[in-house]
Amino acid sequence: MALEAIEAALDAPAPGRMADWIKTVIAALDALIAALAEQADHNRHPDSLLTQIADEQPRFSSQIAQLEDDLDELIAAEKALRSELTLSSELQPDQVRTRQLLADLDARYRVLRAREADLVFEAFHLDIGGKG
Repeated sequence: MALEAIEAALDAPAPGRMADWIKTVIAALDALIAALAEQADHNRHPDSLLTQIADEQPRFSSQIAQLEDDLDELIAAEKALRSELTLSSELQPDQVRTRQLLADLDARYRVLRAREADLVFEAFHLDIGGKG
């Protein structure tokens, strides 16, 4: 849902209605930041899948730690963009730059999710005796 809000903000027209567009972007960022913070907390919970993998297959621990660090960095980047937009909302921020930053954050998150899925697949594939 939160990612869909970012994509909708990316697609929404801004010219002539920049203030409304910025509010939409900020609301989408708020939703995504909250969702990612919840995901980061969950990933570190003792019952999470990533924690279980790290406990049962320590060879994945460094990759899991890197995923957690990358998620933290992504959250920080989204918070920084949100702060920038909030501070500059009266100055009419550059919509092209803002769209590019949103698209970059969206792409970073998609890559992060793919890396996490790859790790989980690899851990379970190896664990159940698959080749690889």
